[in-house]
Amino acid sequence: MKRAGQDSVPVSESDQIISQFKAVFRRRKLLILSCAVLCLGPIAVYNEVVPPTYESYVTLIMDEFVGPTASFNPERSQDVRTSNRLQELSSYSFADEVARALTVASLDKFRLPEPLPTDFNEIEFMAQRVHKALSAYAVRGTNLVRISVLTGNAVLSRDIANTAVSVFEERNNRIEREGVTGIRKFVEDQLARFEAQLTESEEVLRKYKEDHKITSYTDQAQQILRRMTDAEVEYNTVTANLQSLERRLASVEENLALQRRDLVPSVTETGNPWVHKLKERLVELQLQYTELKVQEYDSSHPKMVQLQRDIEQTKAQLVTEATKIAGGESVVDPIAQIEKYISDSYALQIEIESLRAQERALALVLEDYNQSLQTLPEKELNLARLTRERDSNQKIYNGLLEKLEESKMSQAEQIPTVRIIDAAYINPKPIRPRKRFNLAVGLLFGFVAGTSLGFVRERSSASIGSARELEKFLGWPAMGSIPRILKLPSGKLKIAKTGSTNGSLSARETRHIKRSLISVLEPHGGPAEAFRILRTNLQLQGLGDQRRT
Repeated sequence: MKRAGQDSVPVSESDQIISQFKAVFRRRKLLILSCAVLCLGPIAVYNEVVPPTYESYVTLIMDEFVGPTASFNPERSQDVRTSNRLQELSSYSFADEVARALTVASLDKFRLPEPLPTDFNEIEFMAQRVHKALSAYAVRGTNLVRISVLTGNAVLSRDIANTAVSVFEERNNRIEREGVTGIRKFVEDQLARFEAQLTESEEVLRKYKEDHKITSYTDQAQQILRRMTDAEVEYNTVTANLQSLERRLASVEENLALQRRDLVPSVTETGNPWVHKLKERLVELQLQYTELKVQEYDSSHPKMVQLQRDIEQTKAQLVTEATKIAGGESVVDPIAQIEKYISDSYALQIEIESLRAQERALALVLEDYNQSLQTLPEKELNLARLTRERDSNQKIYNGLLEKLEESKMSQAEQIPTVRIIDAAYINPKPIRPRKRFNLAVGLLFGFVAGTSLGFVRERSSASIGSARELEKFLGWPAMGSIPRILKLPSGKLKIAKTGSTNGSLSARETRHIKRSLISVLEPHGGPAEAFRILRTNLQLQGLGDQRRT
């Protein structure tokens, strides 16, 4: 763009935009300020009317301690465990426990509905309020969990947050105690049974040796007997673990049934052909692994390592299929404890299937060794059988004694899996409403709306606002610019006394004359200077000399 009669001066697009904004702000500033005030008004009322909301939170760290007793629960990823715990903390059942654990002083801080309904249940009402106020989320990149509580009372928020931590710790400790106690009781029962069997087998062996005057057998029988004894010990160990897992699964499904009946489809009863194929592969792999183990292959042998890898991969595929089956059954429930029971149930079912495969494989191995022993002479055969029973019972008895001591140590330790990093405290500053932020947003929105409206008004206006616009519109150069005279000049106007006017003028006539004589009354003012510039420019164009119009 260039002025008429002048050299072209390049003007960038950004300069044009800035100049347009300046023009809008200069000419429409009253409109913009009015929009800003109109937007701030409702927000200011909202800040004063809305009741404040106070937040308190507790930060926890979820530790996974491994005690001396191996857990029957298969290890899951940290993300899955944390997700399960977050769902549990956000569940209604957890909120109900928190509401029941609150003190009377804390419960009194709840605002009860007025008037109270006839069938009003106070505990249920408190549980709903706690469930609405309480939330849990993980701190990104860590295994930290934050429990946040939002209420209209700062003290109540703190009390609920601290009580929630206590309830969560108690729930975790209760589950750990139940698991360790169940294992110890099972080991004690098995120990008493095998102690009686060991005593009986020792007595029978002693009596047989005395009656038949035989104390040894051939090297071949000794080798078969040793391998058979190892296989039988392994078989009894697998059977014991299988019974323990079945009891654990029964306990989990019993707890699950209390929440929701027929929720988990059993992996062992599903009609999915792919699941059946995976189960058959698991049995085949366990059989191969057991045969090599009985033949005294070391666990670090390449064949053993490969078989173990294949077994774990098959188990993982079974867990994946079980999860898909559950998803197909639309297993959805707001109580997160159910999700934990479901996860435990699937994992236990897969472990049980694996142990059953081992049990079947070991039974086949024992059957082969029994057939080999049938070729021995009768006395050696009977001695071998009695010796095998005694050695097998002795090894199982010793193993159970170790398990019993380990379970006692685990029960005595009671290592916590939840640690408090930051306890809840009273935060006197409400987090809602955010008054300053709301006002800032309202002010910004008001300026944006006012500026937009100002641009619309500018576009729809037919007036010319500057000399540059005039030059652009007409294509002629501007000779001058006379400002609007809003204030009359302060100089005194001398009026000649005549007969017709009696020397007096009306106010309108006085204002008109003063504006006409502004160059005389205020010769050094801006309007007078503008008239002189216009006169000079006209004279330079030859007006009054070469030109008369």
